[in-house]
Amino acid sequence: MGKKQLQVTKYNGHRPLMLDVRKNMGCITIEDFFKLHDIFIEFKTLERLAPRTIDDHKIHMKHMKNDIDEEERPIVNRLVDIDLLRGYLYYMMHQKQYEPATINIRLRTLKCYLKWLFDEENI
Repeated sequence: MGKKQLQVTKYNGHRPLMLDVRKNMGCITIEDFFKLHDIFIEFKTLERLAPRTIDDHKIHMKHMKNDIDEEERPIVNRLVDIDLLRGYLYYMMHQKQYEPATINIRLRTLKCYLKWLFDEENI
């Protein structure tokens, strides 16, 4: 018998006001991006994902945060945009020289998170 998925449609409705303002502008800061990841992890836990999967999501986001922190550009008030994501991909491919399988695994968890952000109307 397989696991039954718990469907969660919205979190408790307590959204920081700034998120609503930025949503209307169509942008989100890196700081908000990482804060919302904690809520994403709570959702995935409620959906009864395997502990290993949850841990992988946390680890991959931690790697992304560390990689962004290594950049020489300041991240305060920096927005998450396509250039940031392409830069992260470039960083993994050329500076860190990760294997394609490693890059794909990290991108898979990032895509899952981005889809959740979109579904929850955060981006």
